Amino acid sequence: MIGFSDLLGRVALSKAGRDKGRAFIILASVDGAYVLIADGDLRKLEKPKRKKLMHLRLKPLLFAEIAQLYANGNLKNSDIRNALSTIEHSDDEPIKEDTACLSKT
Repeated sequence: MIGFSDLLGRVALSKAGRDKGRAFIILASVDGAYVLIADGDLRKLEKPKRKKLMHLRLKPLLFAEIAQLYANGNLKNSDIRNALSTIEHSDDEPIKEDTACLSKT
């Protein structure tokens, strides 16, 4: 199991919600189920998104310098955008859409 300190600075893809498929960086842990995420573009540092961990797909990529800058209060939105621009989504498996079962009655 991943500890909370291991989450900080980690890249995560949104699996649910209006931001589905977008990449974010985890900035802080709120409690056991929620984290604060930002992408520096639509979701800025001034108002990070509070999102459930179960609605995020964690990637193995970790930006330790982003977590350190955030902890020191020196992080800028441009730092997050630059970090996220270095990753590629082309090798990622597509996020499967939830499909409703259609009854045959």
